[in-house]
Amino acid sequence: MLQLLNLSSITLLMIVTGCSTTKQLSAQSAADQAAVIQVVSDLFEAMKQQDGEVIRSLHLPEVALIRVMDNAKPTVRLGPPDGFINSIVNAPAEPRERMFNPEVRVDGNLATLWAPYDFHLGYDFSHCGVNALQLVRTDSGWRIVTIAYTVHQEDCDHAPPS
Repeated sequence: MLQLLNLSSITLLMIVTGCSTTKQLSAQSAADQAAVIQVVSDLFEAMKQQDGEVIRSLHLPEVALIRVMDNAKPTVRLGPPDGFINSIVNAPAEPRERMFNPEVRVDGNLATLWAPYDFHLGYDFSHCGVNALQLVRTDSGWRIVTIAYTVHQEDCDHAPPS
């Protein structure tokens, strides 16, 4: 009987401890998910403002940029995000990118954000697709290490951005 009581007590302790740990992990995960979404939102706002310094500050010094277009081979660029930043800063109109219903997964210091998006130059529709970004946690917070995205010019729900 004593062994059964001890086993029950241990089981109860494991359940209580597990629930407490699960709540802590859920809270941490929710905070991390929100922080990851904020970094990507900050990127889109910096793009709209054509602010190269802010864009650079949201990335690691070396990144992977991967573009997958319909009926074309994927383009992969590894290195500093300078080309990406220059294309945004020198765009002929205000770059406006919006993401919809982002999904975030976090495991320790690695996060992935997956979200449909649309892209406009000024108020003119350019393309849509899916963004898949990977971020790593640094001493300065979450930073973008990979941007992979598809590019479609058809089958897009592309209402003008506000």
